[in-house]
Amino acid sequence: MWFVSGVGFVGSLTAFIFSFIPPGQISVGSPQEYVGILVVLTIIFVSVPLFIYKARKPHWKDPAVTDFAPFTWEIENVHPGVINPSDKITHTLNQ
Repeated sequence: MWFVSGVGFVGSLTAFIFSFIPPGQISVGSPQEYVGILVVLTIIFVSVPLFIYKARKPHWKDPAVTDFAPFTWEIENVHPGVINPSDKITHTLNQ
């Protein structure tokens, strides 16, 4: 799993780096302007979720929920790929 995720990360990072090279087939004007626009938009798109997270209000959280609910297979010690006999719908469909 680490290999597959590592290859995916390296591929994404490579695509991100290559995006800063202006394409030769399309007239983009100034290469500095092209890279500048990409940098500014990247900063905006990365900072918006961080700003929303920092500006969150305590009343946005439901007081009835005390903690994040884990997946059912984490509670019941069941592997997610194995049919759970306590789940009647899944168990009925797979008979």
